[in-house]
Amino acid sequence: MTFGALRLALRNFALRFRPYPEDQAAQVLAVHDGDTITVTSLGVPFKVRLCGIDAPELAQKPTGPEARVALCGLLGIDPNASRPDPVEVNLIFDRRLKEKWGRTLAWVECGGIIVNYSLVARGFAFAYLLKPNLRFADQIRTAENWAKDQKMGVWDPALGPITFPWDWRESHPFHPRFTDPRRARVDLRL
Repeated sequence: MTFGALRLALRNFALRFRPYPEDQAAQVLAVHDGDTITVTSLGVPFKVRLCGIDAPELAQKPTGPEARVALCGLLGIDPNASRPDPVEVNLIFDRRLKEKWGRTLAWVECGGIIVNYSLVARGFAFAYLLKPNLRFADQIRTAENWAKDQKMGVWDPALGPITFPWDWRESHPFHPRFTDPRRARVDLRL
């Protein structure tokens, strides 16, 4: 085993047993798509990627725009407002705090519900569980199975064949959303 592989294995082992960071109160400033929001906490704005889910991309018609509208609805935000009134949420963190694009990963609680879970249960997002962020994995899997059984949202056969967001992104690598230099990957290696 190389030194780099050993270091990675030790880091992943340590992440598994690290206690969860404390929850953090925040205000939602913007909803970008079905799984990304901008919040401010302690006067600092930052992007949050909803943990455990993957919503259709905005360019995926018709489910992408519907996922954004559903997220706005769960947060009590007008989807057409250019500058919505800030909405109070609670960010619940998991083991890994950042993803490869530099966004903060969190489960978002608003009005006593976990928004990530509700989006999956209503069929507006897919379960997208990546280790080590599995804090609510069982609930997300249950929600997705229920949405499938009820043929809700993305699982509605009337919408045609299902295209998972990760497959859509792979088949559209030159879409402007993925070639924007402002979205350059951030190296999070230790």
